[in-house]
Amino acid sequence: MMPSYDTFKDEIEQIEKYMCSIKNYNQILKMDVSKVDDDYKNMILEFKSFNNKFSKRKYDYTVVIISLYGCFEQLIENFIKDYLMILVNECKVYSQLPSIIRDNHIDLSVSLIGKIDQPKYSAYLTKEQIINNLHECIQNDICCLNYEAFCQHTANFRIHTIEDVLRNVGLADVISRIKKNEELKKIYIDENGECNYEQLKLGTIFSFLEDLADRRNRIAHGSVSDILSFDLQEQMLTKVKIFGQEMDKIGFECVLPYFIKKSYKIDKIYNPNKKTKLLCFELKEEQISIDDFIIRRFCNQYTYSTIKSIEINHVKCEQYNSQENTDIGIMLDKSRKQNEEYWLYHPIK
Repeated sequence: MMPSYDTFKDEIEQIEKYMCSIKNYNQILKMDVSKVDDDYKNMILEFKSFNNKFSKRKYDYTVVIISLYGCFEQLIENFIKDYLMILVNECKVYSQLPSIIRDNHIDLSVSLIGKIDQPKYSAYLTKEQIINNLHECIQNDICCLNYEAFCQHTANFRIHTIEDVLRNVGLADVISRIKKNEELKKIYIDENGECNYEQLKLGTIFSFLEDLADRRNRIAHGSVSDILSFDLQEQMLTKVKIFGQEMDKIGFECVLPYFIKKSYKIDKIYNPNKKTKLLCFELKEEQISIDDFIIRRFCNQYTYSTIKSIEINHVKCEQYNSQENTDIGIMLDKSRKQNEEYWLYHPIK
């Protein structure tokens, strides 16, 4: 999991709680005050009177849309920063970064200098700082990336804008991979009927992002005449939530090749080439815990699984620190494939 997803997840949960409070409030308004205790009757009557004088539905709608777009935009920007920071931490020197990042760094940094007076940047960025970072990268081979340069965008985050900023860091295929998410596919077919989903354009499948950006813009300019129904707001939130989850998963898979350098290689496997969630192997002087990751490589493609249980000598444990060669069995959250390679990775928690 990327750090950016933690923030996104927390923000989504806050929006979900707010929408739950809207439901509860609306249920209160429907109550028959004649059947309510006197202690609450006046409060409910006051709520009803207040609701008649104030367009709460309009206010709630604006809060949900502005908050949802805001946390989504922050996710995209922070996702790119997280990805770059992981590469910088693993590569150490500028010349070892992927060429597409080095090729785009100068032009994007120059573009950022032209925007330095914007309120978004002026509080913490200077032209001198951007130029100095470029000098350190080019002349001294030190990884001093201008992270903000890769996050800048001239339009709200619609699907093609997202594709452009991801392409600048070498993640051009992330959106097409998100399209394959089974939950998003099911939601689309449930809403639109059976279709040749695989042949649909990205803009069609992710039209909810276009709608979210448009609604955010109209609200920002004071136009709130077209209020999305509460059910459709919930559907939009669900789609954005799944999009964020899948992007985080794919982004993490993209950095796995860099993580194996610091991970424990599992060599001696007792049940090789078994299509099962169980992995039995010899552990040498290494710590292992539930929720650690197993990095998996198959045909030079990297994925990962989470450890759900650990068993040693038929005894289950939450964590084990091996001081000698130990036979161990772990249960993963996903089934294995034949001819996979495995590494044990301890995520930062």
